[in-house]
Amino acid sequence: ELEVLQLQEKMENFLTQENLEMQVQDALDSWKTYNWAISSTGLLGAQQGQCP
Repeated sequence: ELEVLQLQEKMENFLTQENLEMQVQDALDSWKTYNWAISSTGLLGAQQGQCP
């Protein structure tokens, strides 16, 4: 029974034909940049001064 509940909880995040367009739009509206690096001294560096 617990396993069924856990699977039902995970199903809420599945992509379906019905929610695909909404999920794509959400991804486009909340983009993230991974264009940054950590120097050998531990400092964060990013192109154009943007850090995560």
